[in-house]
Amino acid sequence: MPDSCYICEKEGDVKRCSGCQHAYYCSRTCQRKDWRRHKRHCIPPQSSLHELSYACDIDVFPSPSTARDYGFDNMRLYHGDVVFYDGSRAENILLGLYQMINRDIGIDELPSIYNIPVANSIGASKKMLHEAYEKNALDDFVHRYINSVIEHSGLYNPSNNFCFLWLQNRLVIGPTRLSPSESVQLTQEQVVQMRNDIYRKYYEASN
Repeated sequence: MPDSCYICEKEGDVKRCSGCQHAYYCSRTCQRKDWRRHKRHCIPPQSSLHELSYACDIDVFPSPSTARDYGFDNMRLYHGDVVFYDGSRAENILLGLYQMINRDIGIDELPSIYNIPVANSIGASKKMLHEAYEKNALDDFVHRYINSVIEHSGLYNPSNNFCFLWLQNRLVIGPTRLSPSESVQLTQEQVVQMRNDIYRKYYEASN
């Protein structure tokens, strides 16, 4: 299927956004029209979030490097091979949650004549999720997203199943960037402490 302009849907002679290499436009006019929306999703082309988005679209687990960046490795490490009551494992729940987020981001990123509503009220975007990864704050983003979805449609809405499973099983992603900068390397003790702090913040504090 040929690429098409994000604004007018013209196919064929389109060019990629130089910032992310993932958005297409047939002219500078269309690109300028879309910038207010696209700037929330314009992230570096080398970001593994692009690969995560594709994995969500085709319903598969991401590649090893992306699995590390976005918490799948931590799910397996922290929660092992535990199978929850519905047959899911922790990494299945994480993928399902990312698919919900990816759907909302896709609706916001591309215009639609059908005015499909998003499930969240925080304005979830690629840039927001990318920055959460950069700051080792994926748990904060996930809980903000889940809380906004619950406020919008309730915890027990079938479409929010992965939000319910995340909270019910008290899942934690924890830090995924063990070298936040060239001069900083997290120790194993620091990683454990950060994960424990996250668990207390979102689960023990609510008891």
